Amino acid sequence: MAHPLSEDAGSAFLIPDHDYQVHSGTSNDHGPTQVLYYVGGDSVNKKLVATETITYDSNNFIATRKIVWENLPYV
Repeated sequence: MAHPLSEDAGSAFLIPDHDYQVHSGTSNDHGPTQVLYYVGGDSVNKKLVATETITYDSNNFIATRKIVWENLPYV
């Protein structure tokens, strides 16, 4: 599944096709601080394709967002 904004968001926010994502760092005040994007169906065969890191300002709005793709030959 591709991120819904991947084609329109520009290369800075492009997320590769992925099967599922894992969120961490979520609090009552803001969303996740990290999102890991994977392909593959199970814990043995899954491959990380990208990592998204998010920071929030004092008002709990997104301050920075960075997506780093893994260097995988099949992506």
